[in-house]
Amino acid sequence: MKLSKFTFLLAAALLAPISHAQTMYDKIEAGATLSGSIKLGSFSTPFPLPPGQWKVLKVKVDQIALSNGQSTPRWVYFLLETSKQSAIHSLLVSITPEASSINWGNLPCKGKNNNSFLVETLDTTVNSIEFFCGVATKQIPFKAMVDSSSTSTSPFVKDFFGTLVQEPDLPKEVVEIYLRGSKDKNKQYAYTAFVAADVSDPSVAETLRIYVSEVGSALRMFLNSREKLLPTLAIKMLQ
Repeated sequence: MKLSKFTFLLAAALLAPISHAQTMYDKIEAGATLSGSIKLGSFSTPFPLPPGQWKVLKVKVDQIALSNGQSTPRWVYFLLETSKQSAIHSLLVSITPEASSINWGNLPCKGKNNNSFLVETLDTTVNSIEFFCGVATKQIPFKAMVDSSSTSTSPFVKDFFGTLVQEPDLPKEVVEIYLRGSKDKNKQYAYTAFVAADVSDPSVAETLRIYVSEVGSALRMFLNSREKLLPTLAIKMLQ
């Protein structure tokens, strides 16, 4: 059923501490359900997740090559929201939990293509010790990518979107909200939310702009060892 109009409700980010009773990042397995945050260690701030119940579809560990010839692991999680508490259908998160000696070389923050309608840096630059980049792109053909994932030439599409083939009610198109951030001699993260939304409504586009700013601010607090819950992005159908 096609919804004619949406009202997006952006709940205020709460200041209460996030529970640390979460799964350790290197113990997360496909099939598990996460909520609240991902634990990074006894003395590290946990990585916050949006409100909801997140089914783990895929876990992958990459090695990021460093200039000194060594490498550091990057953990990647593909998550599906199952409680319907959020407008976010699925979420791709990557974290480098062991990065205390790295100065990150940040790429410029720019749109993905002509459908990118929002680019936000929160007043940081590629030369900042702390960096943030948020990009929102409309009309991502989500269902088509999932349906054709088995024959895709992209390893990413095949490995990650292929896990959604059996899932019902896939949105035809989504807005991709891509956030990445880092702090020298600290962690680096990337956060990609796939949101079923129609940004032809100016109020929806404005709500997503606010959401990117709120989540970006919360993730910058994460880099500075402070905890903050992420805001809820919910859809309500007007009768």
